[in-house]
Amino acid sequence: GRVLQAGKAREMVTAWLETAFAGGRHQARLDKITVLENELKQQGA
Repeated sequence: GRVLQAGKAREMVTAWLETAFAGGRHQARLDKITVLENELKQQGA
């Protein structure tokens, strides 16, 4: 695999963390996870 210099890796991570989530095809999956988390909270898990 490729090896990145620390500065480039930091730049890539910063860009990823600062980019707003666009939703799209992943939003439905995240919504399902949220429902499950809320159900578990109500059950006291």
